[in-house]
Amino acid sequence: MEMTIKDYVNSFLKKERITQVEFCEKTGIPLSTIKGMKSRGTNPGLETLKKIRSVYPNFKFMLSDEQGMGSVSSVKSDDQLASLENKTEFASLYSEIKRLLKENTKLHDENVELLRENREIRIENKDLRNKVNELQEEFNSLNDYSTRQSNGITNAEAVTVERAG
Repeated sequence: MEMTIKDYVNSFLKKERITQVEFCEKTGIPLSTIKGMKSRGTNPGLETLKKIRSVYPNFKFMLSDEQGMGSVSSVKSDDQLASLENKTEFASLYSEIKRLLKENTKLHDENVELLRENREIRIENKDLRNKVNELQEEFNSLNDYSTRQSNGITNAEAVTVERAG
């Protein structure tokens, strides 16, 4: 027999001869949840359904994709409930995998950008080292010239000394 969650909950409470407040106190689910199921036909989550089943094992339900949102069928066995739980767990894991893949792609893109920046910095660093070497050579040359000048050696004498050396 197919019925909406709204009809099922109303029927179940009547059959059990309990109020929705008693139902909520025993199951630990919020009163707003049961009111939503009873008045608007709001589908409970799997965790809510597990709480209900832990207190009321005869609360037989099954939200079915084939039947559309809000429709309920009776569960013939705990295997059917386990199957539903497995499907829900699979959907949750699939969503988590998609989220992680998206995050991984983002991190990969950031890593590629950092590698590009690193390469540019290494090239700039190499250029700076070359410039420092050129400046060092120029400094040494000027220092040698300055030393010769202070010792009174002319450029011609320095060249002669270098050739002789």
